[in-house]
Amino acid sequence: MAVPEIFYIKGALADGCLTKGWMIKFTQKSRLWLSDSILPLIVKVFDRKLTQHQIFYEPITKVWYIAFRDKKIWKTLKELPVPTTSQTRQEQTFYIQAFWDADGGCPRFPDKDKKLYIDFTQKEKARLVELKELLEPTFKIKCGDIRISEKKDDRTIWRFAITGKEGMLKFIELIGSSHPEKKLRLEKMKELLVN
Repeated sequence: MAVPEIFYIKGALADGCLTKGWMIKFTQKSRLWLSDSILPLIVKVFDRKLTQHQIFYEPITKVWYIAFRDKKIWKTLKELPVPTTSQTRQEQTFYIQAFWDADGGCPRFPDKDKKLYIDFTQKEKARLVELKELLEPTFKIKCGDIRISEKKDDRTIWRFAITGKEGMLKFIELIGSSHPEKKLRLEKMKELLVN
């Protein structure tokens, strides 16, 4: 696939999955991110209308999700590698940005929070290792250690954070966000960090 934005879709699967029967699913607390960022990008990148997609709300987990079947898109996403240093910087940026938009965080109210941070969380530790291997050498963004963030029942959630002023500013400027809410939070953090 020649379109670099496909790596945004690949990164967004940090909070999604490819399941049996060619089902593609993206999950998110923000319905707006799914409807205004993910769906139009899938239509643009794959040049096809998604006539059978639906956006659902799951009241138990309090998240929205898109689910649709498409063999061509499923196979392309499955075979697309996670970007490494062999991909272009633009492809790496799209992937990191989408991964963070899907499964990353920062203070909800940056101007009221005592500590600013940008973090990545994931149940698969190896995926965070891959991200750090892109952020640190390629983008020169210093990241903290990967640690256990949460452990319940048989589930472990891993996390690493960027907490240094220089690293957070580089992340905001070089990676950024396409998430409607998180983008605004990063803009507010930038204001606070440069003043």
